[in-house]
Amino acid sequence: MGWQLADKQQGERMQDDALTNLLEKSLKTYLRSSDGVLPRRITLHRDGKFYESIDVIKQFEQKHSVKLDVLEILKSGAPVLYRREQLADGSKKFCNPNVGDALYLSDREMILSTYSGAELGQSWGDKVSIRPLRLRKRYGETSLEVLAQQVLILSRIHGASLYRHPRLPVTTHHADRFATLRQETCIDALSKMDRLCPVYL
Repeated sequence: MGWQLADKQQGERMQDDALTNLLEKSLKTYLRSSDGVLPRRITLHRDGKFYESIDVIKQFEQKHSVKLDVLEILKSGAPVLYRREQLADGSKKFCNPNVGDALYLSDREMILSTYSGAELGQSWGDKVSIRPLRLRKRYGETSLEVLAQQVLILSRIHGASLYRHPRLPVTTHHADRFATLRQETCIDALSKMDRLCPVYL
C-alpha cells in the first residue's frame, strides 16, 4: 500500500478525526489496488502506546464491515530474554534468544525477539543482550500469536540493513523520524512522493 499522510499531531495522541481520515485514506488506497475488494482484516500497528479512541476503530468497522486489530509495538519496557541450556557436564549455559523466541505475559501481551545474537556477529553476539519488543494487543479478535508472527515477518523482510534484520517491523521502523519530518515539512512536498516507494529517513 505504501505510506499515508496524517494531519500534524500534537503530543502522543492522534485526534479522532485525524485517525478516521488516516484509516479512510488507507482503505481507499487498498481498494484501488484490489479492484474494489474489501480486505478481510486490517491490523493497525501503533508505535508505542495506543492513546487514541477505540470508538473510532469501532465506528470504522461498522461503516465498512471490515474487522480491525490494534497492536501496540513497544520498544522499551521489555525484560531481557535469554535461553538456558544444560551442558553434558550438568552445568547451565545462558545465551541470547533465537529469532522468534517469545515470552507470554498474558493472552494479550508478550515479549518477542525479532533478531538473534548470531546476527550481531562473533565479536558482539555473545557480549550484549538482545533488545526484544513488547507487544500488547489492544483491540481485535486475531490471536496475539498471529499478530506476533506478522510483526516478526515484517521485521525479517525489511531490507533496511545489509548486516542484520532491523529490530522493528517495517510498519513502525521509521515512525518517529517520519512524524518529526511531517511536523517540519510542507504537506504539498510530501504528497508528491511516490507512495509505493519505501521511505528511508
